[in-house]
Amino acid sequence: MARWSLDEFPLPGRLFVDLIERLYRRDAFFRGGLPVAGLRTGAADLRLPLLTVANPDSMVIPPGSVLPVHEAAPHPASRHLWYAGDRGVMVQHVGILVGRTAHRRLWPEILAWLAARWAEA
Repeated sequence: MARWSLDEFPLPGRLFVDLIERLYRRDAFFRGGLPVAGLRTGAADLRLPLLTVANPDSMVIPPGSVLPVHEAAPHPASRHLWYAGDRGVMVQHVGILVGRTAHRRLWPEILAWLAARWAEA
């Protein structure tokens, strides 16, 4: 955990303020108003399948902040998975990466979904 946190780099202050304002306060991506390369874009503009994973009890990333974006993405192959966390994982929102249950149950589903997308391509 310590190594992972030390690998991060500080965001420039102006970029951080811009991200907070646009993505969190104005919810610009969900509302379709996020400027990217001179165009306004949002979740409804996504043209590729979207895989989302959420913990139903998460207070760091609550389902209410994930599911509306997932539901707005129009691709029929999009999929949502629930992950209820793991015992012994100190930082639950990274449990999907390191948890035993995640590795045993969730990652096979994620990899199968990715394999199906690869086969479609």
